[in-house]
Amino acid sequence: MAYETTVSRRRNAEARISVLSELRDVFDSMRTLSLVEIAKLSRSEPARHRLQHQLTTIAQVSAPYFNVLGTPPGPTLSLLVGSERGFCAGFNEGVTLAWDRIHAVDPNARAVVVGSMLAEKLNASSTILDRLSGPTVFEDIDASLIAVLHSIARFEARARGPIALWTVANGRDGIETTAILPFEPPRSAHGQRTPALNLAAASFIDDFVDQYADAALHGVFATSLLSENRARLAHMTSAIERLDENVALLRRQTHRLRQEEITEEVETILLSTQADQSR
Repeated sequence: MAYETTVSRRRNAEARISVLSELRDVFDSMRTLSLVEIAKLSRSEPARHRLQHQLTTIAQVSAPYFNVLGTPPGPTLSLLVGSERGFCAGFNEGVTLAWDRIHAVDPNARAVVVGSMLAEKLNASSTILDRLSGPTVFEDIDASLIAVLHSIARFEARARGPIALWTVANGRDGIETTAILPFEPPRSAHGQRTPALNLAAASFIDDFVDQYADAALHGVFATSLLSENRARLAHMTSAIERLDENVALLRRQTHRLRQEEITEEVETILLSTQADQSR
């Protein structure tokens, strides 16, 4: 009976090792995918910074045109950027807490949620106007942005005028709240001449703000996705380390149980031999 119990315990331990090994393979694949995305997003980061610098330079030299026309205030819409997939630790919790603080200050605040995992956390909130799918890889960002722009356009149509647009997302150093609209041009350098426009000022401003908002949103999405994959990489690495520790412990256990089996087998043989000799 004791021998059967030892065999059963060893087989259970071996079955658990098999399950944990399969799980480790899944986690390792997810970690590899995160590394691939981090590499892609990191390579494109300098280009995004150059574009943002160029737009800032244009805004600086053309600031007088913006100051003349002004930007009327409007209702505020917050764009909450979370993750489409899980296994990224507290990535979405930070965005949720930031939104709770915003809504506590302004009960009339409204938001658009990007990312299914974040949307699940805010599912019961009536302040959420839209719940959109978020990007899972770098190539998905443009499609997600198009859906976001359609949602913003619907909010503008209901507001019947310009709106204030903010983003709440994970940045390089935690949660970042960024004002996208109304666009506030940086002050031009002292003594810098204002360029002469070939377009009507209103047309130039409309087109420029569209370009600026698109680039700014793309940057927010890319930075958030980069932070998400870094969080997932850390989470998967930690999980794999724990799995390896558990598998090592189970292997030692199976080795000990196998030694017990051998000992019990030898004792059974010896007892049987002694019984035969005593007859």
